[in-house]
Amino acid sequence: MVLFPNPVLDLLTVSPEIFTELNPTGEIQIFSMDGTLMSQKTISLNDHQIDMSALPMGYYAVTIQIGTITEQHLIYKN
Repeated sequence: MVLFPNPVLDLLTVSPEIFTELNPTGEIQIFSMDGTLMSQKTISLNDHQIDMSALPMGYYAVTIQIGTITEQHLIYKN
């Protein structure tokens, strides 16, 4: 899975090609470095961005689950 841009200013985008007919939706969660859940959203082919504009500058752990696949990424918020 590809997340961009990194670093992010406001909208974090999940590459839309990861969605399939069998897995049309997924979940994205954003955690602070101390493990606090900061944001959570259901994503899909038509809605694959999450707004990070209200979050303070710093590093965040992003977990994405689509079907049986779960990935974690480190994102920097400017």
